[in-house]
This record gives sequence, structure tokens and C-alpha cells, in this order.
Amino acid sequence: MPRRPMEDQRKHLMLRHVRELLNALAFAGEMGRWPRWHVTLIWRHCAGFIPGKWAERQTKLIVQLQRWLRRHGVEPLYLWVRENGRQKGPHTHIFITCPDRVIPALPPFLVRAGRFTSGGVHVNTQPSNAHSRRMGLMKYWLKGMNCRDFRYVFGEGTVNVMDVLGVEHRGDMLPVEIKRAGVCHRLGPAARRQAGWREMCHLSDLGHYLNSRAAP
Repeated sequence: MPRRPMEDQRKHLMLRHVRELLNALAFAGEMGRWPRWHVTLIWRHCAGFIPGKWAERQTKLIVQLQRWLRRHGVEPLYLWVRENGRQKGPHTHIFITCPDRVIPALPPFLVRAGRFTSGGVHVNTQPSNAHSRRMGLMKYWLKGMNCRDFRYVFGEGTVNVMDVLGVEHRGDMLPVEIKRAGVCHRLGPAARRQAGWREMCHLSDLGHYLNSRAAP
């Protein structure tokens, strides 16, 4: 059996991050409020950005975003990951529940609130309405996993985690020294427990969900 490397979340997304992201996404769908819009914030285009203040800067912007959405009558639901790419540098992906009527005003708001310059804010031009598109985005986010991570699965033996999830390895990224991924409180573990949500925990369940043709 290949020896599983010690986890280092500075370099890779961990399986616990996968569980949190996928359960939060599925829970949002159960509520009838699928995230549909993919936002990317490229922090090198943010005035005065300091890598050591990444967490603080992102938290401040997300709080502003929540207030802005509520002023537009929207209760925010979202999940996010941080990456440090060799081309983009530090950047954050956010998958957010937001009505179409608000989307035209979203990029200008983020540019103003986050003090981004040109190229710092990207919002996908089409919503991710289909299950396949949502899963495709999740697989893209999970490219930062460790391609040398193996687990033992009863009845199957030792398997590669990324193979089971159907995630393509796209090369190692630069370290991220802070929390790699998260979800809003309304999609978090406490909210899911209170609602009686049945968590997807096993690797095979996560892989089945990511590779399913339609939402369960």
C-alpha cells in the first residue's frame, strides 16, 4: 500500500475541505437556492494588498458583500476557496446564490468595495444552472488537491483520492498560509445539523455526487 503523505493544507486542499464544500453545496440545493454565479477575485489587482493580510481583506469584503446583497433583498449563500497560482497569484473563488437582476451591479460593487483595478474581478457571464456545470466548477476548484493522496476503501483496496473524485491534477500551486476553503454560516455544519442534513462523509459518496448526471 502506498504510504499516504502527511496532510499540509498550505500546499493542498484536504479531503475535509471537499466534504465541507460539497455538503454545503448540496444543502443549498435542498433549500432550493443553488449557487449559480462564480466570482473570482485576483488580489494582485487590489490596491494596497499585502499577502499577510489576505484573510483580513477577504473577510472585510465578504461582510460588505453580505450587507450589499441584503440591501437588494437577497439573503447571501456562498462557498469559497483560496488559491495561489503561478500566474494569477493569490486569488479567491466564490460561488454565490444571487438573482439575475442583481448581477449587472455586482462586479462594479466589488471593484469599488475591494478597491480592485482592471482585471481584478471576474464574474462568469452565464449562470451555472445545470448540475453538470456546478460539478464541473467544483472539480476545477478541487484541482489544488494532493495527487499523491491515497486512501483505503473497503471492498476496493487502496485508491487515489483524486481519481475517485474524478478531479484532474493541473500541477502544484504555491502555498496558502491561511484557511483554504469555507462556506457561509447558513450552509455551515451547525446549520446543516439543525436541519437534520445527512452528511456525505465517505470518499465514495463524494465521488458519486461529483460525477452524478443530475442532483440527487
